[in-house]
Amino acid sequence: MWLTVLGPLRAWQDEAELDLGPAKRQALLALLLVRTGQPTSLATIIDVLWGQDPPSSAANVVYRHTAAIRRLLETGDQGPGRPAARLVRVSGGYRLDAGPATLDLLSFRQLTGQARRLAEMGAMRESVRLFTRALRLSRGPIASGILSHVAQHPYFVAVDGEYLTAVKEAAVIAGRLGELGAVLDVLQPAAVQHPLDETLQAQLMRTLAAAGRQAEALQAYHAVRTHLDEQLGIVPGPELRSVYEDILLRGTQGTEPGAAGPASPTCHPSLDSLCPLAGHRERGCPAPWPSGPLPPEAAGFVGREAELARLAALVPADQGAEGDAVPIGGEVPGGDTTPNGNEAPNGDTTPNGNEAPNGDTTPNGNEAPNGDTTPIGGEMPGGDAVPGAGSGSAPAGHDVGGGTMGPRVLGVPLPTPVAAGEDAAAGLPPVASPVAAVVGPPGIGKTALVVRAAHRLGARFPDGLLFVDLRGHARSGDSVTAKEALRGLLVALGTPGHRVPAELRERSALYRDLLSDRRVLVVLDDARDARQVRNLLARSPGCLTLVTSRDPLDDLVVREGARRLEPDALEPAQAYEALACQVGAARAAAEPEGAAALAAYCAGVPLALALAGAVAVRRPDDGLDTLAEELRAHGAPPGGTPDPPETVRRVLLWSYARLPAETARMFRLLALHPGRDVPVSAAASLAGVAPVRARAMLDELSRARLLSAQDTDTYLLHDLLRTCALRLSHVHDPDDMRRLAVRRMLDHYVHTAREAGYRLAPHRNALGALPAPQPRTTPERLDDPAQAADWLDRRLLPVLSGVLREAVALGLHAHVHQLGLALELPLDRWARWDEQLALQQTCLFTAGLQADLVARAQAHRALGFSYGRLGRHTDAQTHLHSALNLFAEAEDEQGQARVHRCIALLADVAGRHDLALSHYQQALDLYRRASDTSGEADVRNEIGWTRLMRGDHTAALDPCARAAGLCRAADRAAGGAIAYDGLGHARHRLGA
Repeated sequence: MWLTVLGPLRAWQDEAELDLGPAKRQALLALLLVRTGQPTSLATIIDVLWGQDPPSSAANVVYRHTAAIRRLLETGDQGPGRPAARLVRVSGGYRLDAGPATLDLLSFRQLTGQARRLAEMGAMRESVRLFTRALRLSRGPIASGILSHVAQHPYFVAVDGEYLTAVKEAAVIAGRLGELGAVLDVLQPAAVQHPLDETLQAQLMRTLAAAGRQAEALQAYHAVRTHLDEQLGIVPGPELRSVYEDILLRGTQGTEPGAAGPASPTCHPSLDSLCPLAGHRERGCPAPWPSGPLPPEAAGFVGREAELARLAALVPADQGAEGDAVPIGGEVPGGDTTPNGNEAPNGDTTPNGNEAPNGDTTPNGNEAPNGDTTPIGGEMPGGDAVPGAGSGSAPAGHDVGGGTMGPRVLGVPLPTPVAAGEDAAAGLPPVASPVAAVVGPPGIGKTALVVRAAHRLGARFPDGLLFVDLRGHARSGDSVTAKEALRGLLVALGTPGHRVPAELRERSALYRDLLSDRRVLVVLDDARDARQVRNLLARSPGCLTLVTSRDPLDDLVVREGARRLEPDALEPAQAYEALACQVGAARAAAEPEGAAALAAYCAGVPLALALAGAVAVRRPDDGLDTLAEELRAHGAPPGGTPDPPETVRRVLLWSYARLPAETARMFRLLALHPGRDVPVSAAASLAGVAPVRARAMLDELSRARLLSAQDTDTYLLHDLLRTCALRLSHVHDPDDMRRLAVRRMLDHYVHTAREAGYRLAPHRNALGALPAPQPRTTPERLDDPAQAADWLDRRLLPVLSGVLREAVALGLHAHVHQLGLALELPLDRWARWDEQLALQQTCLFTAGLQADLVARAQAHRALGFSYGRLGRHTDAQTHLHSALNLFAEAEDEQGQARVHRCIALLADVAGRHDLALSHYQQALDLYRRASDTSGEADVRNEIGWTRLMRGDHTAALDPCARAAGLCRAADRAAGGAIAYDGLGHARHRLGA
């Protein structure tokens, strides 16, 4: 048995992860684990679990949970040679006994103890190795996922303190050795978890600078300075300021303050960290561990043991046994097990057992869920940052397949044509690790099988699990290209967004290099064909790639040696079991013939069984034989070779026919949404109803298994069900009604994007005219910059290609233009220049249809700057000069000024500072003529820092001082911070 508390609370027996039960039981287990070997009294347990107002039944609940924990631990009894953990009753309480081979916390303590002894003996390098080995056991905050008030108890805080102390000790020893790079991957997650620990942040900055990542070190300083100001109202202390000044003044090579370095900065310090997008990591990129994470296992999964055994046989059973790392993967959101009479997906247990929804206890004195018991270069001109800083800030996810939907590893590509040969396999080395291709028709359970296998095999891949939803069979233009998928995988493996290579071959080579000494399991779900996945295969020994597709993937089998599995429909006994998991074992046993008939009419197709089971759950008073007869009447006779899509369609129509009219209309309209993941607010706009009403209908569809809830605000519509819904919409909904629904949805996304753009850069000029939204449209309210960045990342980008396509089709050119303006700065800050190019090319196309000079100029400007970021200088100059000419023709002085700043910034990055100053001066003149003090402040900042890069410190004083005054008058803290940084740097170099 292997138990983990350094991160999510989890337990494994052999390859299988164990069900830890409801929230209170998990909290109790976590408490006993962090106090391993020490007695914990019943009074202490009750105090930790309930606080000052426990229910009268608290002791009984504890007794019940301890009995369940004892049974759980007994399953891990491995004999005298490998003793598992055990729970013993002691006077007045309990004690959990375990060893380092069973509990990650004890393994961590054993390794850190050895590391400290080695350091005392002078074996520093070996000490660092053991420290990092211990620290890599951590997968996040202590016992993350348990009840929040329990996780904040001093017992857990103390364990977190042990972890933090070990991180600092490892960094100090590595610094003495001059090998700070050895601890960077353990410093970064610790710094994320403790953003206000100045000593830790200082160590991180030194380590980043020693690795040649000066811009990221400076960004870390600005981020912690912002955190300290916003949360504590204080400024950084002497240690942090000293490290910052040393890095700024002395370059990237020194590991300690005082090391020699260049006299002048080589780039502007980025203020991306002061902007709302600071620290907003790339989607699906939980640094530093490359986890997707995996989606949860499907509820009611049965059978498939032969297929699971074949997949397990691809990897040696002892792989992963050497190290102390444990599998990475997201926990099941919202619950642990299936609703088959034990535990329910929306909480802890079903009402027939122990715990019940809402409140603390059920009427019979037991416990309840919910409540207490449940759970890059400087910024593009127009923002606040200055040129040349090379920031890597990027949005986070959530993610898999993203978030969040289980946070997905990657973002969604825009509809740009794929260059000829983009996904070709030329130059790829042979695959040295196994590849499994799980193929078959939709609805047969391919993804569920692969996810189950990945969870079982997770312990054999200590370096992580990666999940990529390729959307190979999504609507045209929405599938993920190999190039975009590689970007997401590289970021997930720790590559900053701005360092991801531009070309497919280079990305593929870097991906192979990053996996060369790692043991990683990669799941590539819903591949269109072999061409889409060939560059994504984990080709290094020790890795495993699992691919799902409706295509037979013959080319992958022949050329890459993939093992093909073709899961068939479930056998009758397995289909009966799957249905019983849905309706409850007792009900199925009471009506065996009806259950068997209902399962037979579903032809063993898992998705059809899920739909039928949901109907039975919604109609508890109807006999299963009655339901089976109804389904038969819908044209689903048993027998013959099953046609999974047709079987699903028939069962869906039977389920759909029993929906209320308003909910049925919602289901049909969801097919018009451009992505499979549908937010509540977007669904509300589609249907023209209030969000509260939309949520109620989506919940009803989720209970019918026509949707699956991804999180509290997002629902997923399976591609096959979506196809059926679209056909129903064409039959039942008039064309004008469907067009109006799409228009409301587009208004929802575009008006919310406009609000997000304003929140992220309120000092920018107005984004232009946009018609008012259609009646009954509900744009989201974004109250702050962080919320705006999160919405763009999690809500808009995943559906952007579809939104653009629909807007172009309806002739809504102003909508396309607004999306281009709203996303121009965020996509640049997040180093997503390929997507920027695709978006702005669409904007340029629609602006040409409108004969809109300014819109064309803005698209040319964004395209030119992005081409410059990618090193395509000829293309950059062509677009930027086109933008200048168009803005001049439109007599738009502010537009011309921004283009001059773009040209100047790219010149600064290339080291052509004289050319940059010439364009900055032209921009300054234009801003002053337009009386734009915000633009004037930006460009004066940029002039000051360009002079600093030239080593002209005296000449930098005046523009920085003027910029500081303008920003102070406009209450622009971020721009003012850059100006004062410039002043401080210049005065220091001048000895002032």
